[in-house]
Amino acid sequence: MMKGGDFERLIGKARRFAALSVSFKPLDAVRAALGAEKYEASTAAILLAKLQADCVTSEPGFWVMRPSPREKTLLATDRSVALEGLSTPLPQDEASVFLRDTYLGDSGPIRELLNRLVANPFDAHEQLGKLLATFSQLGRATELYNRIPELRSALNRADGVVQSDSRLATGFFGHKELREELADWIDNPPRERMARAFYISGLPGVGKSFLMAKVVQEARARKNPVVLTLDFDRRGLNLLDTDSLTLELARQVSDELPQHAPRLSELRVELSKEASGRYRRSGSLELPTGFAEAMRVAVQESGRPVLLVLDTLEVLRGYGETHPARLFSYIDQFIRSEIGPMSIIAAGRGDALAPVDPFRIGETRLLTGLEDATSAQLLTGLNVPFGRIQDIVDRARGNPLLLRLGAKLALDSESLTLDWQAGDRPELAGAYLYRAILSRIEDDGVRNVANFGLVMRQVDADAIREVIAPGVQMQLRAGQAEALLTDLRTNHWLVVDEAQSGWVRHRSDMRQAMLPMIYEDAPTQAAEINRRAVKFFEGRVPELQLYHRLQLIRSGDPLVNVSPQLARSFDDAMIEELPAIAADAVRLARGQRSFTGLSQTLSRNVSDRQPIAPGQQPPDRTMVRDLELLLEQGDLTEADRLYEALFTEMNDLKSPAGAVALCHRWMSGQWSSASKQFKQLTELGYRLEGEGHSSLYRLVVLEMRAEFGFQELAREMSLDGQLLLNAQSTYGEAQGRRLNDGPLAFAMLAADGSRYTSNDRRDRIGAAATGLDDASLTEFARSDMLALRERYGIETLPHTQAHDYAAVLNPYSRPVGTLFALKRSPRMLDYLNGIMTNFDQVMDSAFNIGESGGPKARLLSDPTQGIDYLAAVGATADWLGAFSFFHSTAHVPMLARRAERWRKAAAGSWTFGGRPPNKWRDQSEELDRGMYQWFEKAVGHQEAVQEAARQFLFWAFAGRWSPDAGWLSAEAYFPEIGERAQARIFRAMSQGKQAGFGLGRLNGHLGCLREMQRIGVARSIAVPLTILAMDAGDGYTPDDEFMTAFKIVAGPEVRSRLY
Repeated sequence: MMKGGDFERLIGKARRFAALSVSFKPLDAVRAALGAEKYEASTAAILLAKLQADCVTSEPGFWVMRPSPREKTLLATDRSVALEGLSTPLPQDEASVFLRDTYLGDSGPIRELLNRLVANPFDAHEQLGKLLATFSQLGRATELYNRIPELRSALNRADGVVQSDSRLATGFFGHKELREELADWIDNPPRERMARAFYISGLPGVGKSFLMAKVVQEARARKNPVVLTLDFDRRGLNLLDTDSLTLELARQVSDELPQHAPRLSELRVELSKEASGRYRRSGSLELPTGFAEAMRVAVQESGRPVLLVLDTLEVLRGYGETHPARLFSYIDQFIRSEIGPMSIIAAGRGDALAPVDPFRIGETRLLTGLEDATSAQLLTGLNVPFGRIQDIVDRARGNPLLLRLGAKLALDSESLTLDWQAGDRPELAGAYLYRAILSRIEDDGVRNVANFGLVMRQVDADAIREVIAPGVQMQLRAGQAEALLTDLRTNHWLVVDEAQSGWVRHRSDMRQAMLPMIYEDAPTQAAEINRRAVKFFEGRVPELQLYHRLQLIRSGDPLVNVSPQLARSFDDAMIEELPAIAADAVRLARGQRSFTGLSQTLSRNVSDRQPIAPGQQPPDRTMVRDLELLLEQGDLTEADRLYEALFTEMNDLKSPAGAVALCHRWMSGQWSSASKQFKQLTELGYRLEGEGHSSLYRLVVLEMRAEFGFQELAREMSLDGQLLLNAQSTYGEAQGRRLNDGPLAFAMLAADGSRYTSNDRRDRIGAAATGLDDASLTEFARSDMLALRERYGIETLPHTQAHDYAAVLNPYSRPVGTLFALKRSPRMLDYLNGIMTNFDQVMDSAFNIGESGGPKARLLSDPTQGIDYLAAVGATADWLGAFSFFHSTAHVPMLARRAERWRKAAAGSWTFGGRPPNKWRDQSEELDRGMYQWFEKAVGHQEAVQEAARQFLFWAFAGRWSPDAGWLSAEAYFPEIGERAQARIFRAMSQGKQAGFGLGRLNGHLGCLREMQRIGVARSIAVPLTILAMDAGDGYTPDDEFMTAFKIVAGPEVRSRLY
């Protein structure tokens, strides 16, 4: 019997044989291991079984070793003896020989070959594929393993160019002047630091995409730009998840510049699994700093310009009126990151870019149809006699459908005796031609199937027999259905024959033009066909069964429920064929705006909005669901447009319209308005389930209760386990919509804190748990904090503590960022610009971040992203509290107070009333650790008073005042700072000084600081004012320009009564 050591030696040989081969015969591997040794049949069987676990079948009788065991085997093999001890010759096929040469040979020549191929991949497609396959098989067993991303990118680029060239190889005709205009636009990128496009508009089928492909081909030959394409007809590209756009563009940059593929590939993996998504605003247009820098370096090192192609923009606009403009704002970031010269060409149907600022559209051209030469070529391809081609070209005016119908009519008749012209209504000419062609079909059966078959999206012999024929009361003979299908297949002007599937489909442009005519002219027959099609497709094609059921709404059937799964199977053409109410239902189920909702917001200018009069009907169910859907998706920009048009007067929470309006006010940061309805909520008993309210409404009600009635909610959840479970479920399902780790998380923690100390539950509580004395939960918060900071290239210093992690994850950056993005307060815009520009003045003294933490140039141009950047620093409560101390802007003071309350609680100082959870860090402390850390640093400064004055002035004037500016009053920068802010300064300093009086220096300072915290002064203001109140009085007047300026700003009452 074979010993264990002998068996391991034999299986090792067999695995080595397999690893050094690409495709091999299993018995050859066994023979290579056993050689001339005598063995039992069972030994060979066990060897085969062991080896089979590491292999897959490539073709009958051959195996291929999987990459992971191959890599493991070869890494454990001494290359100098890799070929020794094998009793059977290794396979000599080309792939296996190349694999062994790559593994065993000198990597230098292969590296040189790789460099040449990557530099010019277009004529080496086969060699690239061979290298990629070999490197992938060897894995880390080859020294060139790290070149795999580069190699794959080069191959992708070659594939893309070859496919495009092949598509264009049939020849491109016409549009010479337009192509020259586009070439000039591409070769001379706009100099403005904002995205501008050359827009091509036109109907379907007129050659927009073909034209764009040709222009790109010519640009490659002329300038060799880095070509990037965003085609919004592709599922997954949208403005609600800009990371998906970033990942796609990074992939394309890798393909265009393969030498940078490894770094970009690493970033793509990091972004895909990034944990910081919990703390980002949905719909944020933020571009991660790492990506911006990597793509800038890649493009600049290449020395090539960038050509960005935007296609099928009508699909993007279908998601909402604000989406096209937001796309351009997103592209702006690439331009501002100094990626290099960028030209943009765009295409779409109709006025897809109408919502965009006209300045964004550098040039616009409308393709009204095919040019005459292209039309003539099309007709020639349809075998139209030469003598009739020009007549049809003249009549069709480039309309592809009319060209095809005119060709069919010309082939069916001896002369074009019918008088038709495209005119201003080409659809009428199309209907006229279609009827004329049908009238020439002598066989009633063929005519009926050709015409009424349009009602069905696909037809086979069974469909003719069971649906169309009985639907139009047509009797069929045995075998006639098959004969009719055969005849239908020959009508290429009308149908596309899918021979492999057995189905025949009517051409899409024919359906679009003629289907409405059938429903209008023959509603009874169309309804009967739809009714029979419902039964026909049952158990066969569920989405087509649903399609025909929805079409029956035309004949009075009720609207049926549309599942999201089936709705996603509908393409845009299917939806456009449905009645309006059915189309809306499918779009809503797919997560898109309803057509009705889009038309409502299009038809009403917000500035012209009139309040809904008493007795006037509120928004209907479709409008309510539209707004609800937008909120669920986090598309708050588009939601606000609909809200302003139809929902501003909806305040009755007993109605669906009032409930969803409240949700919008809350989620958009309009908290002052929302809080006024809290009393109405209490009167309704916080009704969560009744009257068909959605999970979104339940979430908002719970969050409002946690904000405005925390102790009552926490007490109820601690006594009612089902309420707690329901809250946890609602909160858990709301990822991306909820106020992450806000007071609702604290309330659940207070109700049952023990449930959140285990790692598997931390996502329910997140950063709210940093106040707990639990090292594992603190580490989770640290991980989230680091991930968020990495997006902005912010360095975290080693001594950063738990309260610093929490400050970074403050959830109130989300509602205030949304509020600013929607309302664009000029005062806040001015303040944010100053803070971002001058942030280095407080970066070192107040926040634990390294030198790399200064705002990037592209962030300085976008204050909305500045809010997200300040959040990543940990400054949300500080800048927001400082701004609201000096300025009164709707909703901001409430958000500032809540942000500061959250900061203190997450830092360990319980601020929600009642008993804190078990293991809370600072149950008896009055100052939180974050506040105390700032105070320690401030009071220990060598020139504490002067530094306090400097920091106060920074937060007062957003860093824009300096001694060089001269002795300016408060009104010099912000007129509103005046008496109101001076009264606040005096109150805080006088009450604080009184609270610290007689307690000694340190305790006096702490007493003053506690009083300022009690009356709601944010940390950024309270700490410097404490120093200024306690140390700058009593005749001490430091000879310092900052202190002098502070006294001027603070006002006469502070100067006369405190100094």
